[in-house]
Amino acid sequence: MTRSRKIALTPFLVVGIGMLGATQAVHAVQKCIGPDGSVSYRDVCPTESTRVPSRTDPPAPPERMGTVPIKPDPLKGFKPVPSPATKAPAPPAAPAGPQVQYYEVQGEDVAALLRALDARGKHAESSWKLAYEYKSAPQGTGCKVVSVNTSLQQSITLPRWSPPAGADGGLVERWKRYVQDLRQFEEKRLEPARALEAALGPALTSLEPAASCDALEAAARSRYETLVARAKAAEADFVARSKSGLVEVPLFR
Repeated sequence: MTRSRKIALTPFLVVGIGMLGATQAVHAVQKCIGPDGSVSYRDVCPTESTRVPSRTDPPAPPERMGTVPIKPDPLKGFKPVPSPATKAPAPPAAPAGPQVQYYEVQGEDVAALLRALDARGKHAESSWKLAYEYKSAPQGTGCKVVSVNTSLQQSITLPRWSPPAGADGGLVERWKRYVQDLRQFEEKRLEPARALEAALGPALTSLEPAASCDALEAAARSRYETLVARAKAAEADFVARSKSGLVEVPLFR
């Protein structure tokens, strides 16, 4: 017997089963109480009667709320993880910029600010330091550089002015532009150091295998010092061209 047929054989539903069939009686019959208290079973209760839940109605919710056991959902909180084949590649790391430091200046007009700047000597400065390491491995009967890691430390020092209350708005804007121009100038001065860092890895890995790892270390050091000297010469040339007017130097007027 099917489940529907078992439910249909409950008391008071025999008449309904005879009229509608066992399968349909479960959902079609309504228990109706008339104004005189008579009980009948119909498809739809008359307007003047009152429908009451029959045994075929869904069970009413409990009058008092209690603890209801909940079957744990094994997928609750589960987040699908993309397969390695479809996982998006990580974006390349952005090159580290220079560390910016400031020194304080005070003044209420252009003349006062210029005196404060000139008292320090240089209005702005930059410096750099390059560290590197390489890994070597035997190749044939010799030793060769197989990988290179570099770390370039850059620093720029700029003036910082905190305008006093009531300072001229035009002067404030001129100061902002001047500091921006100073930074751009020092950034250009650091370009040879950045070019050195970019060139060092390929320069060392392209070295021919040395007879020993000690000989390889000497060759790597010589190649490094050659590139450093080239970078310093390029920086000195930039400074010389700025002094001769070939490179525009920021001025605060």
